[in-house]
Amino acid sequence: MPAYKDTAELVAALPPGDEDDRWELKDADLLKPENRNKFLTEIETQTSAFLNSGGGNLVFGIGKKGRTVQPCLKEVNRQPMQDWLSTMIEKSVESHPRHFKIHPTILTGTTDDWIYHVEFFDSPLAPHQAKVQRKYFYRTVGQSLPASHFYVHLLFSRSTRAYLTASVVRGNLNATSSTGRVSFAIEVLVKLRNESLVMADPWGFTVQVNRPQGWSSEDTGERPITPDGNYLKGISGPVMPHVSTERWVNFRYNWPDTLPTDSETIRRFLAETEFTITPVTQNNLCEPIKVVPGNIEEVAAKTTFLGDQLYAQRNRRR
Repeated sequence: MPAYKDTAELVAALPPGDEDDRWELKDADLLKPENRNKFLTEIETQTSAFLNSGGGNLVFGIGKKGRTVQPCLKEVNRQPMQDWLSTMIEKSVESHPRHFKIHPTILTGTTDDWIYHVEFFDSPLAPHQAKVQRKYFYRTVGQSLPASHFYVHLLFSRSTRAYLTASVVRGNLNATSSTGRVSFAIEVLVKLRNESLVMADPWGFTVQVNRPQGWSSEDTGERPITPDGNYLKGISGPVMPHVSTERWVNFRYNWPDTLPTDSETIRRFLAETEFTITPVTQNNLCEPIKVVPGNIEEVAAKTTFLGDQLYAQRNRRR
């Protein structure tokens, strides 16, 4: 889920009526020093519950009654609130949590007042136990409640499933021009890490692109990846627990003759293109990542050079 541009957009995205299993709202006052004990109980309860329930959203600065928006403190003991919240979340439960992100969200109509939206993702390390209360929590009917023994048992069974996370290491952009036709080759180096306690074998990932017309697959020496999302199996054998491996994802795009090849047009095209890369294991479909080629440093750096080069070539032919 992307960060919301302001509180008006965030409030509009909230479910109608009461909170649901995916949203929990807290007053800004909960972050004040005089409410520290209450905050510590709440943060470990909500962190445990959301991570044990496939993820969700915890918002500081929106009241439950009337959904009034309230500016939060900006720092705690001279530490920025975003950093402090991250530390408190990491300390609140067992099995060190990494699958969350904090989005500071500006109050609509202000320039320096903020609330804090904590987005939790499905955690492959679940179940997470609240450290002080020594309980496992989960989300149900808009509440965070202690989990039953049966529910905790189901979460522990996840340790038998292989889980890979993906991240972008770097990218590359090249262009070729033959008989007046221009094509671009985009390469993205993806790092995959086995976060589970189980060997991933077989494993791979699917790839999809948001604007498939004009794309063709590039053979990586394994199985071709196409914009429709063909399965790619790793060629170097299994990925062991807590081990990382890297793979190149290669695509070729045939540039339409009707479009100019100046740098600005190419840059806009790369900024509007989005790949969705989803790791797959023998028994799990893992969390996807979104990759925008135009946001990769090495790709962006080459855009101007290639655009100027191709533009000059086309003009010479004319």
